[in-house]
Amino acid sequence: MPEPERIDAVLTKGNEGLKDSILKSPDPHIRRYAVFMLGTEMDPEHIETLIAALGMIPGTRAVPALIIALEDEKDHVRYMAAKSLGQRRDGRAIAPLTTRMKDENEYVRNAAAKALEMIAGPPAQEWSG
Repeated sequence: MPEPERIDAVLTKGNEGLKDSILKSPDPHIRRYAVFMLGTEMDPEHIETLIAALGMIPGTRAVPALIIALEDEKDHVRYMAAKSLGQRRDGRAIAPLTTRMKDENEYVRNAAAKALEMIAGPPAQEWSG
């Protein structure tokens, strides 16, 4: 069995290692620390990894950040935010997800519809009215 990763070892990994820890480490403390370290760089190149990490935060603490991410210029970020909001099943996301039902990207629209179904139940088509 491999030895658990130590937080001080995260510092020596570089950006790619941090991304790997964020997405794959079984230790929530390691993931949280790696998110913090990558986030301190304020580099837009890391936003997709950080959004994916917000999507994995349990509970509803990530909901406000995910709602903001629904307005991102990148389709993939909006898609992941909608998908993550559906998993949270938080009613605060209904109105912002309803807006995404008219998104220019069909994958974002589909993710928003699925998220609305997860939060409020089918049929999501009624939410686009």
